[in-house]
Amino acid sequence: MEAGPEPIQEPKPPETSEPTVRVFGIPVVPGGSWSEERHAWRAKMRTEREAKRAAVGKDHQYYHHYHHRQGGGAIGGLLMLFAGAALLLNAAGILPWEFWNAVGPLWPGLLIVLGIQFILGWSWPARFISFIVALAIFSFIAVYGLLKIGSPLAAYIPQEVTQFIQSVPAFGNY
Repeated sequence: MEAGPEPIQEPKPPETSEPTVRVFGIPVVPGGSWSEERHAWRAKMRTEREAKRAAVGKDHQYYHHYHHRQGGGAIGGLLMLFAGAALLLNAAGILPWEFWNAVGPLWPGLLIVLGIQFILGWSWPARFISFIVALAIFSFIAVYGLLKIGSPLAAYIPQEVTQFIQSVPAFGNY
């Protein structure tokens, strides 16, 4: 019967007359270089992490969690940007509060954007496509709201965009 490989033993701290102190789990020898200890601990953790990644392979949940879900949500950020800008214009008296009544019925556009994000996934090309679609839908909703309430800001919307929105049968009656 074969015995398995011997377990890897932790290196023992140097023998000193003073006890070892731990700072955030890192052993620190009084009088020693804390920086060197920290770098050694980080190197050990990095080696363990790389070994774990190599052992589980790219098909494992650990790999996908750390490699495909990094970064912020572009759609959520875009939504916050549009909502924040509209609320700022509301508070400054530039945009009337009726804007929210005009764009409220268009909330399913948010579901469409989220559905596209879920279908395409989290890769960079998919996130870019989702961002462009979200930008187009949120811009359409904002322009429609400005035209519907007759805001003075609607004067800055190009005539081609206004004609396009009027040509859509469901939105032409603003």
